[in-house]
Amino acid sequence: MAHRENLRGGGQELEDDVDRQAGTTSRSAVTARTASAFPDSICSPCSLVVSAVLALLPGGVAMGQDVVGLRGEMFIGGAQLVDPPAGEAKDTHAYLAITGSAALRLYRSMPTQEQADSCRGDGRRLKRAGELSCSIDAGGREAVCDFAVDLRSGKLAGGRPC
Repeated sequence: MAHRENLRGGGQELEDDVDRQAGTTSRSAVTARTASAFPDSICSPCSLVVSAVLALLPGGVAMGQDVVGLRGEMFIGGAQLVDPPAGEAKDTHAYLAITGSAALRLYRSMPTQEQADSCRGDGRRLKRAGELSCSIDAGGREAVCDFAVDLRSGKLAGGRPC
């Protein structure tokens, strides 16, 4: 729970900072401020995770395009969330769910085919690109994107299971 609360607090600080300087802040400056928002003693993988999320946003901060606030949740878990093998480490992956305008932008920017979201139902549509999965509601107004970051390698992994 501490990790989730710290990401929200740091994420809001990041969102406010970027909004004040929209279009003039380089990605490296945002990443540096993000790292300072997460002291190593509290959440060392959080700056890596937020940096990975920033890299996923289309256009990026450095190109002066519209910046959207980042909202969602994250938690730390093992590589296998459902029925993990005995003795599996429970702190190897950061699982993220992005919501709000950032999720809408990600979904709409993904050049992959839509398909029915059989996991969430209710007319939702799903797009997948590698380990990134985004779902949008039937009205096209709310979206959620799920993925994980393997904290040992920094590579993307599948997000929350259905």
